Amino acid sequence: MDAEILLKILEEGYEDSFLTPVYELKELPGVKARLAALVRKFRGEFPESREVSIVRAPGRVNLLGEHTDYSGLPVLPMAVPREVLCCSSRRRDKRVLARNVDPKYPPFDFLVRRRVSFSERGRWGNYVKAAFQGLTDHSSTSSGLPGLEMLFDGNIPTGAGLSSSSALVVATALAILSHSRKKVESLELAEVMAVAERYVGTQGGGMDQAASLLSEPGKALKIDFFPLRAESVDLAKGYSILVCNSMVEAEKTGAAMQAYNGRALECKLATAVLSRIAGINGAGRLGDLYRELGSAQLLRLIRSELNEEPHSLEDIARCLGVRPEEVSERFGLQGTSTGEDISKKSFRLKARAVHVVSEAARVEDGAIIMRKGDADAFGAVMNASHASCRNNFEVSCPELDLLTDLARENGAVGARLTGAGFGGCTVNLVPQQNLDEVKSRVLEAYYEDFLKRAHPERYEMYKSGTETVFEFRAAAGGQCLVA
Repeated sequence: MDAEILLKILEEGYEDSFLTPVYELKELPGVKARLAALVRKFRGEFPESREVSIVRAPGRVNLLGEHTDYSGLPVLPMAVPREVLCCSSRRRDKRVLARNVDPKYPPFDFLVRRRVSFSERGRWGNYVKAAFQGLTDHSSTSSGLPGLEMLFDGNIPTGAGLSSSSALVVATALAILSHSRKKVESLELAEVMAVAERYVGTQGGGMDQAASLLSEPGKALKIDFFPLRAESVDLAKGYSILVCNSMVEAEKTGAAMQAYNGRALECKLATAVLSRIAGINGAGRLGDLYRELGSAQLLRLIRSELNEEPHSLEDIARCLGVRPEEVSERFGLQGTSTGEDISKKSFRLKARAVHVVSEAARVEDGAIIMRKGDADAFGAVMNASHASCRNNFEVSCPELDLLTDLARENGAVGARLTGAGFGGCTVNLVPQQNLDEVKSRVLEAYYEDFLKRAHPERYEMYKSGTETVFEFRAAAGGQCLVA
C-alpha cells in the first residue's frame, strides 16, 4: 500500500476493517497511533520508499508444557497482545537495511545470499538474518528472496520468557513473504522458522514460532510435534491470565544459552540410554519413546533404570556399549565452547527425563481439564509443573519461586514459571474476583519489598516505569496487516 494513503487511513480513522479481526475495539486507538508513528518513522528512515507492507507477530505465554517441544512432546501456549511490528518496502537489489524504533538496537545492513553472514553473538540482527536464512534453506536458493528496507517496533518485554526473539524471527519472515511471490502456509512456516532460529545458536523446539503464527483469539493452542499439529483449547470462563515479570533477564545468550542447550543435550543422552535399555531402535527424542511406550511405562523405565545421581561420560558410554570418545563425537560434546573438561562433566539424566515425560502427560491432562472448564484442576497441574521445573529440570530461580508462592497465597489457583526459565516471567491462573488482590499483593510484597531489598538496581528499573504485571487475553496469531 502507498505509505501516504496508509497514513491517512490511520490518522483520519475512516477504515478499521483490517484491524478489527486482530485487536479489541478498546485497543484500536492505541494500535492506530502506534502504526502511524511506525509509518512516519519509516518514511523518515527511507524517504524514497513508497509502497509498504506492515506485518505483526505476537509473543506468547506458555500455560503448560515447559522444555518439552524440543523432545517432540506437546505444549499449551497462547499468543499475547504484545507483538513485533515490521514496516517494510522492497528494494531493487539484494541488500537488507534493518532499523529499529528502539535506539538500543543499532541499525545494520547485509546482503541476501545462500549463506547469510552471522553477526557477533548476542546482536539482535541475527534473529532477522535467521528468517532470511531459514527461507533460503527451505527453497535451497536465495534467488526468490528480495532485498528489503525494514523498520521494527516491538512491545514484548525482552528477556522475560514471552518469546520476543521468536516473534522477531516470525515478523521478519512474514515481511519477506509479503514482498515475495513465494507462498508458505502458516503451519509450514512455523516449522521452517523453528529450524531457522537455530541459526542464532539456541537448540529450541517449535513452540514459540507455532504459537506466534497459529494462535486464535480467545483460545490456548495445544501443539504437537513431528509432524507439527495444532488444535485450539477454550480457556476457562471467569478466570484471568496474569503474567508477572521477575525482572531477572533470561536472555538466550551466554550462560543462559549454555544452560538451555545443556538441558536439551541431557534429554538426548537420556533418550540414547533409555533406547538401548528398552531395545528400541531409531528413537532420537524422548517423544519417540513416549509414543512407543506411553507415559506410565516410560516413567517406570526412567525411575528404575537411570541413576539418581548424575551420570558421568564414562557411565553413559558404558550404558551405550561404546567408548567415551564415541559419545563425545556422536553428541558433539567435543565442540563445547565453555572451556570445561567434558570428561569430568556430569549429566542429570534421570531428573531431566522425569520432568519432560511427566510434563508431557500434564499437557495432555491439562488440555482435557481446560476443555471441561475445571480451572481448579488446571491450576493444580500448573503448580505441579512449576515444582518439576524447579526440582527436576532446575530452570527456576528464587525470584520465580517467590512470585509463584505469593500468587497462590493470595488467590491464584495455579502459578508457574513460563518460558525457558532462569528468570523471566511467571504465569498465573486467577479467578477474576481475586485479580485485584493478587495484583496488589504481588506489587507490594515482591516489587516494593523483596526487589527493593535484594535487587535495588532492578527495583530502580521497576520504579522508572518498566512494566511488570500484565493481564493478558489470548490474541490472534501473526499475519500481514497491510500489503
